[in-house]
Amino acid sequence: MKKLDSTVLARRANQIKEELRQKLRKPYKQVIDLYWGDPHAAGVKPLSFVRQVLAACLYPDLVNSNTLPVDVRQRAQRLLGECAGGSETQHIKTMMVHNVKRVFEVLNSLPGFSCQPVEGGAFAFPRLHLPPKAIQKAKEMEMEPDLFYCMRLLEEAGVLVKPGMENGPKEGTHHIRFCIMTPEETMEEILSSMSSFHTQFMKDFS
Repeated sequence: MKKLDSTVLARRANQIKEELRQKLRKPYKQVIDLYWGDPHAAGVKPLSFVRQVLAACLYPDLVNSNTLPVDVRQRAQRLLGECAGGSETQHIKTMMVHNVKRVFEVLNSLPGFSCQPVEGGAFAFPRLHLPPKAIQKAKEMEMEPDLFYCMRLLEEAGVLVKPGMENGPKEGTHHIRFCIMTPEETMEEILSSMSSFHTQFMKDFS
């Protein structure tokens, strides 16, 4: 029988959001969406111009291309010349540095997680070392183990992340994938929720 794919997560997340709007009691007040890699959904205000400028500062070849608007390239060129970032650009850089550091520290402190440093990207892709009982339970529910983990994380902590099964992991390994472009306070909330959930999950299936 064909196993469920990760679209069930998105559908269930929408159902939970509706349940929350209807005041159904949950252990959380909202679903934090890190699945799609949409910074706006994760709480970052729309900053298209700033993000484009930041992209050009990080990849200077963009300054000499027609990929970005003229005003973006002009601002990036001036910033690169001054070797200093504008306030919003610097804020995003600071946020990313903080989140990269905290994701690495917190996840690697949890038994059953191993996370490589995030370098030059907006996603973390930590590996899950799941107990045999969790893998067996996932099989019984016709799910890949990382999808099973993500579903439980959504239901119990209100955090929506993507199972790594769709990103071509090595056979026999399990991962989750989530966007780290979210405000620092939101990332701290996410990491706290994930830590509490993960500790209980590992205990339940030990």
